[in-house]
Amino acid sequence: LYKKLAILSLLLLVIAGCSGDESTTGPSVADLSSGWSLYESGDNVGATTVFTAVIASDIQNAEAHNALGWAATQIGNTEQGKLEFLKAIECGMTTAAPYAGLAFALMDIAPADFHGAISSALTALEISPEWVFAHRTSLDWRDIRLVLAISYFAIHDFDSANQQVEIKSIDATLADD
Repeated sequence: LYKKLAILSLLLLVIAGCSGDESTTGPSVADLSSGWSLYESGDNVGATTVFTAVIASDIQNAEAHNALGWAATQIGNTEQGKLEFLKAIECGMTTAAPYAGLAFALMDIAPADFHGAISSALTALEISPEWVFAHRTSLDWRDIRLVLAISYFAIHDFDSANQQVEIKSIDATLADD
């Protein structure tokens, strides 16, 4: 009995020791960075593959869920995008990016969830009033204001929609000066 327990203990130590070996832990932070590079170059399908592999090795990786949300949304899979943004938030991501992405996805999903888009957009702007998406700098807080204007208009809150348009117009006027 003692001999069997000793052998079992030794096997468990060997197995546990292997799990710390970086060569067997799967995708790394470098893989996440390479996925973002693919995303930035427009290869959203390739980026989706990389981000999915990172998540497969670390299901709680909030950044990978956020990244997969952006890539999935870009290829038209807004339902997956929505789920990935929600998972990023659930895993503890507190930046504006997953909330902004969620706002875009909820507005584009069929049927659109305009109330959810408004809530997510407002949260993104509360976190970062002058948000700029680090991986596609042409996307910023003005686009979130546009989501708000469209969403408010869709739910017949015309005053709030107009306020968002005025904020964008004031910013455009200031930028021209």
